[in-house]
Amino acid sequence: MYYWAVIGKDKTRKSTTIYSLSGANRIQTAWELMVHGERKIAYVDHSSAQERTDRNTPEMLIAALREAKEANPNLSHAMLAFHHRRNGWPDAVAYLEALKENYWECIGIVMTSPNAQTSQWIEENLPEVSVTEMQALPRDPSNHIANSVRGAWGL
Repeated sequence: MYYWAVIGKDKTRKSTTIYSLSGANRIQTAWELMVHGERKIAYVDHSSAQERTDRNTPEMLIAALREAKEANPNLSHAMLAFHHRRNGWPDAVAYLEALKENYWECIGIVMTSPNAQTSQWIEENLPEVSVTEMQALPRDPSNHIANSVRGAWGL
């Protein structure tokens, strides 16, 4: 199982970047994507995990991904959004740790705003993962952000 992550602070175009990359305008538990020229089934959620009342803890997110995989055994990818920090909720690192512990392999990250804690954790725990940092936001349009990772992500 593989995932891409879009991580940033509030109002940094996480949701619209996922929409630009996937075409999914709401949560899709079995969305078809072309990945490196092959049809793949993906779980796509353009809302930050910390914003969703039904899966706002890492454990709830993992349970939702498991449920989606059980419903569609061909599910192989996920595209997810996280806030670096959100008051009262776990930070992005907690979700990334849970995904890693549950054998989800990160294949790409775009950070729509900088955060030293998130960057350090990724560098130490996911050193092989390509990280694209977009620091010009909120001026950069979402399709520009999406275009900066589309090739590397195989989309």
